[in-house]
Amino acid sequence: MVEAHKIVEAIDEGYERQPKEKARDYIGASMIGTACDAEIAFSLRGFPNNPPTPRLKRIFRLGHILEDEVVKDLKEKADEALEHLEKIEESLM
Repeated sequence: MVEAHKIVEAIDEGYERQPKEKARDYIGASMIGTACDAEIAFSLRGFPNNPPTPRLKRIFRLGHILEDEVVKDLKEKADEALEHLEKIEESLM
C-alpha cells in the first residue's frame, strides 16, 4: 500500500523539476491591498528571489486558475454587476 506522504513527495519532486518561472510583469490578485508600494515595485522586478516550495507552487497554480476565472467573470459580467449594485444603492437612498 502506498502511503499518502510518498505520493505528495513524488508530486513535489515533479514540481522541483519544472523550469524556474519568470517574474510577473503585472500586479496579481494576491498583491491587491499590499500597503507597501516598494514591496509591489520590487515584486514586479523579481524580488525577493526566494524560490517557492513545491507546496507553495501548488497553491500558486490554483490561485492562477482562480484569478483567470475572476478576470473572465469580470470581463463577461461586469456591466450586469455594476447595474445590480447601482439598483441596490438607489434602493438604499
